[in-house]
Amino acid sequence: MNKFKTMGVMNITPNSFSDGNKLKTLKNQKETFEAFINQFDIVDIGAESTAPFNDPIGASEELTRLESFFLPILFNFPDQERIISIDTYRPEVFFEIALIIKKAWPKARLIFNDISGQCDEDLILLLKSDLQFIYVLSHNLAPNRALASNHMDYISELEGKDFVNSICEWFEERLETIMCLGREIIIDPCFGFSKTRQQNHDLLKHFSVFANQFPKLPVLVGVSRKSFMRFPKDMDPKLQQSQLHLDCLQTLVAQNLLNNSRNELIFRTHNSAPFKALSDAAKIF
Repeated sequence: MNKFKTMGVMNITPNSFSDGNKLKTLKNQKETFEAFINQFDIVDIGAESTAPFNDPIGASEELTRLESFFLPILFNFPDQERIISIDTYRPEVFFEIALIIKKAWPKARLIFNDISGQCDEDLILLLKSDLQFIYVLSHNLAPNRALASNHMDYISELEGKDFVNSICEWFEERLETIMCLGREIIIDPCFGFSKTRQQNHDLLKHFSVFANQFPKLPVLVGVSRKSFMRFPKDMDPKLQQSQLHLDCLQTLVAQNLLNNSRNELIFRTHNSAPFKALSDAAKIF
């Protein structure tokens, strides 16, 4: 089985669809962060929910939330070679918080997890800067950064392999612009963004078509707690039985993707259990 990494999701926002408001106290944030750096290869921290039913916030509010989280955390943990990902679609927010993190933790590696899909002037300037970071290019059909959260208003009519091929073409066009800048790039087909339930299933089914088009690039895969993973689609994910079902399904999906891809895969997840099970199974087979 191909090697993989895990990216643990921390949402420090009151309106996250999955775990909003659970990290509202400094004590909860510190305990969760400490657990995450031990459970996951990468910790992904977001301060704005991009679920389609939530209103976007301003850059100043997003930065304030991130500063309120990181400033106390930075003094509670020594500098280590950990990987911290910032989930934002604003280059200016990433730049400001990255400077704060690197000042306290020079050994830390940073990831700009940009869900906007925009290769605009703001991004190019950031990629040309002296700041050291890894960039995540994500598939999002919204026409600009301001509309990144409204991604479900921008959906292709294609399905099946035609849809997956259109995603490949989308990435080829943008990678041609940014690969020459010498940055380490991760690509994210962005499950749940600008995609119908059927299109998400098509992307999973034909994932090898996508991944094999870019064999040298790591691929970020985020299917955790996405509604298209629910069977039946109106199941209540809060029920314990449903949670166990979703964890099992996530493990099986991850195993299938790993078996059909040569890429390094990074699984973005809210729960380490599905991937602990995957690692344990690999010890047997």
